[in-house]
Amino acid sequence: MSTKYEIKYKSFNDIKSNMDKYNLSPIEIILIDESKRSKLPEHKIIEKFEHILEVMKDSINQKAKDDRFHVSVDMAEKYSNRTKSFFSPLVQDIILSALSTSVNNACMHRIVSAPTGGASGVMPGVLVPIIKFYKFDDDIAIKALLIGAAIGNVIKNLATLSGAEGGCQAEIGSASAMTAGAVAYLFQGDITTVESASSIALKNMLGLTCDPVAGLVEIPCIKRNAMGALNALLAVDLSLSGIKTTIPLDEVILAMKDIGDKMDSTLKETGLGGLAATETGKKLLKNLEKSHNR
Repeated sequence: MSTKYEIKYKSFNDIKSNMDKYNLSPIEIILIDESKRSKLPEHKIIEKFEHILEVMKDSINQKAKDDRFHVSVDMAEKYSNRTKSFFSPLVQDIILSALSTSVNNACMHRIVSAPTGGASGVMPGVLVPIIKFYKFDDDIAIKALLIGAAIGNVIKNLATLSGAEGGCQAEIGSASAMTAGAVAYLFQGDITTVESASSIALKNMLGLTCDPVAGLVEIPCIKRNAMGALNALLAVDLSLSGIKTTIPLDEVILAMKDIGDKMDSTLKETGLGGLAATETGKKLLKNLEKSHNR
């Protein structure tokens, strides 16, 4: 199929324009573009995404144990032992899955950067429990992953996926936007619904700083993964109800870039501002340095 079309996308609007021009689905557009860029046949791309999905599942189920990360390594375990919750069992599973993956990332276990290690809990945290709960087959799950990956690619093209360059809005915000678009597609949302879900999710994260305490991807990163997961759910719920984004996704991404460019460097992964610069944050850094020097 890929040899028949001159397809390349930089923006989300490009995806929609190619859909209209060639009368193709978004999945077909994404696969054609990816095949040309990677020089892989489309079935090989599908195989890669099948592997990605399996690694996501594994990243939730790993048991993290690492004394070096004593501050937050037990966070997922504590949540799993809760006795009360405001949320349904599915949403509780999503929160736990996001926390578990993020803790495993902090402990240097295998995860999928979706789009980064620091934001790796959002997409598997939402997708894996939903796929299991609603019994989606692997075919539709892989297509949802492709949608999420394409949204991440658009963000990379128009802005950045790096907290050091754009703040945490570029990491957790992007992960939440990717996840929202993927889940909207899972529930048979059309391209407008997918865009609205993704756009709403990213809008809710604009301005989020990257201020990891002691330079570790723990505080506030692990909890933010859970927040990003729930934010994605909210965005999907709104979009599936018919609520549309006022600002197109591409413009929201450009706004994120503008905000990131204006954000002070102390708030972009340097550990010099925000939570990292609090008295408690400084104490944690000193304690960590002492433990490493023993």
